[in-house]
Amino acid sequence: MILTGPEIEKQVSDNRITIDPFDSRALNPNSYDLRLNDHLLVYEEEIIDVAKKNPTRVLPVSPEGLLLKGGGFYLGSSIERVGSEHYVPVLHAKSGTARSGLF
Repeated sequence: MILTGPEIEKQVSDNRITIDPFDSRALNPNSYDLRLNDHLLVYEEEIIDVAKKNPTRVLPVSPEGLLLKGGGFYLGSSIERVGSEHYVPVLHAKSGTARSGLF
């Protein structure tokens, strides 16, 4: 089931969906726009070994944006904390943004 924007807002109001901080201006007909935090985590090594602690660094994102270089692994987070014990959220980027990551 995909919830409409008004239903998302109702479920947030009923505490069945957590979006914190919540801003009704980010509601769309059937989604909610999350905002990218002001920093990314960058993995320093080309190969990530899940059996060890991998070296990382924090990369600030300026208000003007950031040009990412290919071949790296970047981990971003949203400003909002999102969750629910009643629904399974689906998170994805805008299709144009997602496609730009392929090149």
